[in-house]
Amino acid sequence: MIIDCGCCEASIAAVNREKKEVALLFKRDELLHDVTNNSWVLSEVSASENVNAKQELADIVQDGNIDRVVRVLGLAHQECVDILYPYTHDNIAGGEQMNDVFSDPNNYSIAMRVPTTFSRTSLEYLEHLIHEYLVCRVIEDWVSIVMPDRKVIWTEKIQDIKDKIISCLSRRSGRIRRSQSPF
Repeated sequence: MIIDCGCCEASIAAVNREKKEVALLFKRDELLHDVTNNSWVLSEVSASENVNAKQELADIVQDGNIDRVVRVLGLAHQECVDILYPYTHDNIAGGEQMNDVFSDPNNYSIAMRVPTTFSRTSLEYLEHLIHEYLVCRVIEDWVSIVMPDRKVIWTEKIQDIKDKIISCLSRRSGRIRRSQSPF
Protein backbone atom coordinates (compact mmCIF):
# COMPACT_ATOMS: atom_id res chain seq x y z
CA MET A 1 0.00 0.00 0.00
CA ILE A 2 1.46 3.33 -1.06
CA ILE A 3 0.61 6.44 0.92
CA ASP A 4 1.28 9.83 -0.67
CA CYS A 5 1.37 11.82 2.54
CA GLY A 6 4.85 11.72 4.07
CA CYS A 7 3.60 12.02 7.65
CA CYS A 8 1.31 9.01 7.33
CA GLU A 9 4.04 6.86 5.85
CA ALA A 10 6.35 7.76 8.71
CA SER A 11 3.72 6.95 11.32
CA ILE A 12 3.02 3.55 9.74
CA ALA A 13 6.74 2.79 9.71
CA ALA A 14 6.96 3.80 13.38
CA VAL A 15 4.11 1.42 14.27
CA ASN A 16 5.87 -1.41 12.41
CA ARG A 17 9.08 -0.80 14.38
CA GLU A 18 7.37 -0.86 17.78
CA LYS A 19 8.15 -4.07 19.61
CA LYS A 20 7.23 -5.68 22.89
CA GLU A 21 9.62 -7.82 24.84
CA VAL A 22 8.25 -11.15 26.02
CA ALA A 23 9.91 -14.18 27.54
CA LEU A 24 8.89 -17.80 27.34
CA LEU A 25 10.05 -19.74 30.38
CA PHE A 26 10.25 -23.51 30.45
CA LYS A 27 10.97 -25.17 33.78
CA ARG A 28 13.42 -28.05 33.67
CA ASP A 29 11.44 -30.14 36.16
CA GLU A 30 8.23 -29.80 34.13
CA LEU A 31 10.01 -30.79 30.94
CA LEU A 32 11.65 -33.80 32.62
CA HIS A 33 8.30 -34.83 34.11
CA ASP A 34 6.73 -34.92 30.64
CA VAL A 35 9.76 -36.72 29.19
CA THR A 36 9.47 -39.33 31.95
CA ASN A 37 5.75 -39.83 31.43
CA ASN A 38 6.04 -40.14 27.66
CA SER A 39 8.97 -42.52 27.79
CA TRP A 40 7.28 -44.70 30.41
CA VAL A 41 4.13 -44.98 28.29
CA LEU A 42 6.23 -45.70 25.21
CA SER A 43 8.08 -48.47 27.03
CA GLU A 44 4.82 -50.00 28.27
CA VAL A 45 3.07 -50.06 24.90
CA SER A 46 6.14 -51.12 22.94
CA ALA A 47 5.74 -54.47 21.22
CA SER A 48 9.49 -55.00 21.41
CA GLU A 49 10.70 -58.27 22.88
CA ASN A 50 13.86 -56.54 24.12
CA VAL A 51 13.07 -56.09 27.82
CA ASN A 52 16.38 -54.36 28.43
CA ALA A 53 15.64 -51.67 25.81
CA LYS A 54 12.16 -51.14 27.27
CA GLN A 55 13.68 -50.69 30.73
CA GLU A 56 16.31 -48.26 29.41
CA LEU A 57 13.55 -46.25 27.73
CA ALA A 58 11.58 -46.06 30.98
CA ASP A 59 14.69 -44.97 32.91
CA ILE A 60 15.41 -41.96 30.70
CA VAL A 61 15.92 -39.41 33.51
CA GLN A 62 17.72 -41.63 36.00
CA ASP A 63 21.14 -40.69 37.43
CA GLY A 64 23.31 -42.18 34.72
CA ASN A 65 21.19 -40.81 31.89
CA ILE A 66 20.26 -37.31 33.04
CA ASP A 67 23.42 -35.64 31.72
CA ARG A 68 22.62 -36.74 28.17
CA VAL A 69 18.99 -35.65 28.56
CA VAL A 70 20.00 -32.21 29.85
CA ARG A 71 22.46 -31.71 26.97
CA VAL A 72 19.77 -32.60 24.44
CA LEU A 73 17.34 -30.24 26.19
CA GLY A 74 19.89 -27.47 25.84
CA LEU A 75 20.37 -28.29 22.17
CA ALA A 76 16.60 -28.39 21.56
CA HIS A 77 16.24 -25.05 23.36
CA GLN A 78 18.83 -23.49 21.04
CA GLU A 79 17.10 -25.04 18.03
CA CYS A 80 13.89 -23.28 19.11
CA VAL A 81 15.72 -19.98 19.54
CA ASP A 82 17.06 -20.43 16.01
CA ILE A 83 13.61 -21.27 14.60
CA LEU A 84 12.29 -18.06 16.21
CA TYR A 85 15.19 -16.04 14.74
CA PRO A 86 13.21 -13.01 13.51
CA TYR A 87 12.06 -12.43 17.08
CA THR A 88 15.07 -13.69 19.04
CA HIS A 89 17.86 -12.02 17.07
CA ASP A 90 20.55 -10.73 19.41
CA ASN A 91 23.68 -8.99 18.15
CA ILE A 92 27.10 -10.17 19.25
CA ALA A 93 28.61 -7.66 21.66
CA GLY A 94 32.17 -8.56 20.77
CA GLY A 95 34.78 -10.29 22.88
CA GLU A 96 32.31 -13.02 23.82
CA GLN A 97 33.62 -16.49 24.55
CA MET A 98 31.65 -19.68 24.20
CA ASN A 99 32.54 -22.97 25.87
CA ASP A 100 31.22 -26.47 26.05
CA VAL A 101 31.15 -26.76 29.83
CA PHE A 102 28.24 -28.87 31.06
CA SER A 103 25.53 -26.83 32.73
CA ASP A 104 22.25 -27.93 34.22
CA PRO A 105 19.90 -24.93 34.26
CA ASN A 106 16.67 -24.90 36.24
CA ASN A 107 14.89 -23.00 33.49
CA TYR A 108 15.12 -22.55 29.75
CA SER A 109 14.14 -19.07 28.65
CA ILE A 110 13.47 -17.61 25.23
CA ALA A 111 13.50 -13.80 25.09
CA MET A 112 11.61 -12.39 22.14
CA ARG A 113 10.90 -8.97 20.67
CA VAL A 114 7.54 -9.21 18.92
CA PRO A 115 5.51 -6.57 17.11
CA THR A 116 2.92 -4.80 19.23
CA THR A 117 0.28 -6.40 17.01
CA PHE A 118 1.45 -9.95 17.81
CA SER A 119 -1.45 -11.97 19.16
CA ARG A 120 -1.40 -13.17 22.76
CA THR A 121 -3.17 -16.37 21.73
CA SER A 122 -0.44 -17.02 19.15
CA LEU A 123 2.17 -16.52 21.87
CA GLU A 124 0.42 -19.01 24.16
CA TYR A 125 0.11 -21.49 21.30
CA LEU A 126 3.79 -20.99 20.56
CA GLU A 127 4.64 -21.69 24.19
CA HIS A 128 2.80 -25.03 24.10
CA LEU A 129 4.37 -25.99 20.77
CA ILE A 130 7.87 -25.25 22.04
CA HIS A 131 7.27 -27.21 25.24
CA GLU A 132 6.16 -30.18 23.16
CA TYR A 133 9.13 -29.73 20.80
CA LEU A 134 11.60 -29.83 23.70
CA VAL A 135 10.03 -32.97 25.16
CA CYS A 136 9.81 -34.78 21.82
CA ARG A 137 13.35 -33.83 20.86
CA VAL A 138 14.72 -35.45 24.04
CA ILE A 139 12.65 -38.59 23.50
CA GLU A 140 13.70 -38.78 19.85
CA ASP A 141 17.36 -38.68 20.84
CA TRP A 142 16.92 -41.31 23.54
CA VAL A 143 14.83 -43.60 21.35
CA SER A 144 17.53 -43.40 18.67
CA ILE A 145 19.89 -45.00 21.20
CA VAL A 146 17.70 -47.67 22.83
CA MET A 147 15.14 -48.43 20.07
CA PRO A 148 16.51 -47.11 16.77
CA ASP A 149 13.61 -48.53 14.75
CA ARG A 150 11.20 -46.16 16.59
CA LYS A 151 13.18 -42.98 15.87
CA VAL A 152 11.33 -42.24 12.62
CA ILE A 153 8.04 -41.75 14.48
CA TRP A 154 9.55 -39.12 16.76
CA THR A 155 11.44 -37.41 13.95
CA GLU A 156 8.17 -36.99 12.04
CA LYS A 157 6.45 -35.67 15.16
CA ILE A 158 9.23 -33.12 15.71
CA GLN A 159 9.03 -31.97 12.09
CA ASP A 160 5.27 -31.55 12.43
CA ILE A 161 5.71 -29.42 15.55
CA LYS A 162 8.46 -27.38 13.86
CA ASP A 163 6.16 -26.75 10.88
CA LYS A 164 3.43 -25.58 13.26
CA ILE A 165 5.86 -23.20 15.00
CA ILE A 166 6.88 -21.70 11.67
CA SER A 167 3.25 -21.44 10.62
CA CYS A 168 2.38 -19.69 13.87
CA LEU A 169 5.10 -17.12 13.23
CA SER A 170 4.05 -16.47 9.66
CA ARG A 171 0.42 -15.71 10.46
CA ARG A 172 -0.91 -12.21 10.18
CA SER A 173 -0.36 -10.33 13.37
CA GLY A 174 -2.33 -7.26 12.39
CA ARG A 175 -5.98 -6.54 12.00
CA ILE A 176 -7.76 -7.55 8.84
CA ARG A 177 -9.64 -4.71 7.25
CA ARG A 178 -12.47 -5.59 4.94
CA SER A 179 -14.06 -3.18 2.59
CA GLN A 180 -17.71 -2.50 3.02
CA SER A 181 -18.43 -3.09 -0.62
CA PRO A 182 -19.79 -6.55 -1.48
CA PHE A 183 -17.86 -6.44 -4.76
